[in-house]
Amino acid sequence: MIYIETGSTDVYYNFGLENYFTVEKRLPDTVFLFWRTTPTLMVGKYQNILEEINKPYADAHGIHLVRRMSGGGTIYTDMGGWQFTFIQHKEAGEIEFSQYIAPVIDALGEVGVNAAFNGRNDLTIDGKKFSGNAQYRLGDCIVHHGSLLFDTDIAQMVASTTVDSYKITSKSIKSVRDRVTNISEHLPGPMDAETFKETMVRHIMNGSTATYTVTPEDDARIREIAREQFQIWERIFGRSPKFTIDRTGRFAGGKVQFKLDVQKGLIRDAAVYGDFFSTLDAGTLCAALLGVPLVLKRYSMIGDGLSHVSFGALAIAVALGFTPLYFSIPVVILAAFFLLRMASHPHWNSDAAIAAVSASALAIGILVISRTTGMTTDVDNYMFGSVLAMTKGDVALSVVLSVTVLALYLLFYHQIFAVTFDESFSRATGLKVEACNTLLAILTALTIVLGMRMMGAMLISSLVIFPALTAMRLFRSFRGVILCAAVTSVVCFCVGLTISFAFSTPVGATVVAADLTVFLLACLTAALRRKA
Repeated sequence: MIYIETGSTDVYYNFGLENYFTVEKRLPDTVFLFWRTTPTLMVGKYQNILEEINKPYADAHGIHLVRRMSGGGTIYTDMGGWQFTFIQHKEAGEIEFSQYIAPVIDALGEVGVNAAFNGRNDLTIDGKKFSGNAQYRLGDCIVHHGSLLFDTDIAQMVASTTVDSYKITSKSIKSVRDRVTNISEHLPGPMDAETFKETMVRHIMNGSTATYTVTPEDDARIREIAREQFQIWERIFGRSPKFTIDRTGRFAGGKVQFKLDVQKGLIRDAAVYGDFFSTLDAGTLCAALLGVPLVLKRYSMIGDGLSHVSFGALAIAVALGFTPLYFSIPVVILAAFFLLRMASHPHWNSDAAIAAVSASALAIGILVISRTTGMTTDVDNYMFGSVLAMTKGDVALSVVLSVTVLALYLLFYHQIFAVTFDESFSRATGLKVEACNTLLAILTALTIVLGMRMMGAMLISSLVIFPALTAMRLFRSFRGVILCAAVTSVVCFCVGLTISFAFSTPVGATVVAADLTVFLLACLTAALRRKA
């Protein structure tokens, strides 16, 4: 037997060394290695990492991940544990553990530890596991390696291998969670890790002094193997067997089920199901109802301008640590009032004013994002919409705002109708036109803000414009247009949502695509009517 002192605590280097003397460097006798490493989780060849380890914990505590060439369960080791390897060139045959485990048991007996082989692949003391073993064949070589818990951090072992309660379906090999113990607890007297190693190596070598010293050429090649075969993402994560993650939870808006299909470490398919969108239809309805007077008054671009104002306000709120929706509501209301006042002012170009405010707000939002770390993802949800990003407070506020907008719209329906078609006549009849326009501005602002989470700043204005335009192609009366816009908005929202779930497309864009399709059909219907 030939002993090789690795001189390294790098797990990737040591596995590279093992591979090198198995595949490329043949020595005339059985090779024996005895080494340890910094905190590491060694995953079996056929295991799924997500089922075996607590990766967030491992990342936070600097625990390395490596996938062995052998099968079996996951092993945690650190500087308080030891690893041993036997590399033997022999003819093909059945996996046989006893010839490699027997010397280890005998050596442990010499230091006063009564160890036993449990008949599976583990060594135990008083029924508690302290060593896991595995074998694999590569060419004409058999490689047997095992672990020894000498003074390992058991608490960290448990924490790093306790995974979240995801429902994972796969055909991967699962680790058997046994009770574990450290060898140091069963020694007759104090012994440090280095002394234990020297004692074990001496007994296992059985008096032989045959050693091999790694040459610089060997070392360079070993490091290359470690880097190219054991340290790469494709081996560690990409070799996980195909599996499905299925998890269901209840959130503020309802029940949500997530399902992910993963192959070779990459998500190949994802689906989200649930009943969490029921509170959002009211917001869609509000946008449709307000869209009709805005389009008729030629204020339709105000919706786009306000959405950009809302985005800028939300970006500032996130940067300052404020609650986004609560901060943006008064800002957008003021902007809406300001834009409507300019639109009605004879010395202002309303389109230019809206464009200037819109571009300025969008620029401010982007500048705030660029100068504030850690907020990109959250603000992106406001930019492009994310139903799942809605918090409990967002849902509650959206419900309250939707009910408020609908109630005020119905209560002041006749005043909105009068102001929409003839402000001069309405003023002559004693109607407070400015107050009605202010109400319209407030309702529009509230609708834009509550729709931001669902559709995003880039798409929310479409909910205001498309249903109104569609209804105007089909009906002539104000009431008919209002009712048609409301029905169109809700139906398109539901259809877009369904398609989004079925084909995994973005919710906001799919809803807009549904609105566009219905609008084009309405245009076609109107053209056919004129010809008839």
